[in-house]
Amino acid sequence: MIHKKKIEEILKKYEKRYNPYLPIEVDSEIFVIFLKDINVGPKSIMYRLGDVFKKKYTYEEVLDHLRYLNLNVQDIRNEVYEDANLLTKELKKLIFDETVDFKNVDEIINQIKSKKQKYQYYEFNVFKAVAILLFILDEKLNKLKSSQTVKQLKGINTKYLILDILKAIKETYKIENKSDDNEILDIIEDTLAESHDNKNIKDKDQLIHILEFELKTMKSNFLHIKKLFENQSSKLNQFAVKAKKDAIGDFFNQLNSDKHGNLLDKLIFMEKQLKKLRINGYVFPIEVASIPLIIRQIVKFIKDIGIKQIEEEGKEFEVTLKDIELMNYQGEPFIDENEKKKVKVLTSGWKYEDYIISIPTVKEID
Repeated sequence: MIHKKKIEEILKKYEKRYNPYLPIEVDSEIFVIFLKDINVGPKSIMYRLGDVFKKKYTYEEVLDHLRYLNLNVQDIRNEVYEDANLLTKELKKLIFDETVDFKNVDEIINQIKSKKQKYQYYEFNVFKAVAILLFILDEKLNKLKSSQTVKQLKGINTKYLILDILKAIKETYKIENKSDDNEILDIIEDTLAESHDNKNIKDKDQLIHILEFELKTMKSNFLHIKKLFENQSSKLNQFAVKAKKDAIGDFFNQLNSDKHGNLLDKLIFMEKQLKKLRINGYVFPIEVASIPLIIRQIVKFIKDIGIKQIEEEGKEFEVTLKDIELMNYQGEPFIDENEKKKVKVLTSGWKYEDYIISIPTVKEID
């Protein structure tokens, strides 16, 4: 199992999420019972808690646990059972390196997420069931270090445990973990949804411990949110830079297209011609005296924003067949890839940073 070390590291990390003051272990034992036999009812669960786990609970106490988990209805337990087994089956293929296809897992997780508005705690219950099926009931995975940790984890923690394992496996195969635009909202929503109902707790010390733990959990979750937000901000900045580059490149690409008369090329040509006239002492009539200044200002603006010529107009040099792949070549065809021809640059070509606005045009010369 090539992912063993990473999975053990993640399980170890989640040991810190254990709250000894919440009755989570009993919930896990209830999961173990109905995942082994989906047809058991509350009374059978009560008996098996006593026989298997040596825990004495009344029928009403078992019902209270099931109601708290929103698993007191058989149809809901059946649905949790089916979705959990479906996801577990696909996860095992990835964990045991039987596949590197994440499509099925991603689709099942999205399907589970879509049901969380339908049933309270549904998503958490499915991930809790998956964690139990993987690390408690599977004979290979339950031998991993810290595998028993999952018995002590709340539903929200088992969800992020499974998602962290998935991310780690994707990283092994250098598969990009696509960020979910709603991930920040999901974590906030999950944190609020999993806040423990403390109104029935009478013991003051127990209540203080529970509240302290929940504050630590919230702090941990909001630190994660902060990190996600920083990553999102960084991506938005990168996107903005690329969008700016593409917008500038596209604008000048259109400006220098045949459709718009190759204006970039003509502006540079006109600037050179006007410079020659000035050197030769030509004085422009007053009616058009401002035109040279306007052209110089436009050319300066183009250069200042980073638009650069790729080749110098009029330059002569030798090229091979490979060299002209990024040029508009005018001339006789090349005999082979080793042949060299002398060419002259007719139009320079333009670029903005690494964005090619237009490629140079060269013509074969003798």
